[in-house]
Amino acid sequence: MNKLYFAGYRNELLNHLKELEGFKLLESVETCPVKNYAMAILNDERANNNVLFIPNK
Repeated sequence: MNKLYFAGYRNELLNHLKELEGFKLLESVETCPVKNYAMAILNDERANNNVLFIPNK
């Protein structure tokens, strides 16, 4: 999940990530730093962060 997020593929694979056995296991555990981190990645804005905008001067 972390690799996909930082590679910029989280938006395209969001539904797939939520269906993975590992994610379902993570959902079932009590709140902990790892769960908080994973949920923050999945609940991030669905922005396209793979685009770099450089304004003209």
